[in-house]
Amino acid sequence: QKHRSPSAIALAGSTIVSETGRRMNISVPDAGVRDGGREEITTVDFKIEMPGGSTESVTMDQGQTVEYVRAYIHEHFGVPFTGSTLSYNGKPMFDPMSLVDLGVSSGSTVVCKVEG
Repeated sequence: QKHRSPSAIALAGSTIVSETGRRMNISVPDAGVRDGGREEITTVDFKIEMPGGSTESVTMDQGQTVEYVRAYIHEHFGVPFTGSTLSYNGKPMFDPMSLVDLGVSSGSTVVCKVEG
């Protein structure tokens, strides 16, 4: 599925503090810059099972990292960034990996848990 996006997802420019206290700037370049001038972005529509049992539907660029998804969940749904973990098909999702690397596709469900 493709759509045209004139700008990056809402989190561009956010700063997140990691579990180790390291500050991480999350920024997503404008779509026209990111893909060598092309404005088409391949997206995935998937569900996130929240710690309380509710399910949220989201649409993201398939190239987004797990770290970005965790930051998005924190920003939009109030789930703490520190201590949050994601899993897909029963396997942990690690921050440097992207949704496409892990095989997340439209219709998938990602599980979010908070430790502590």
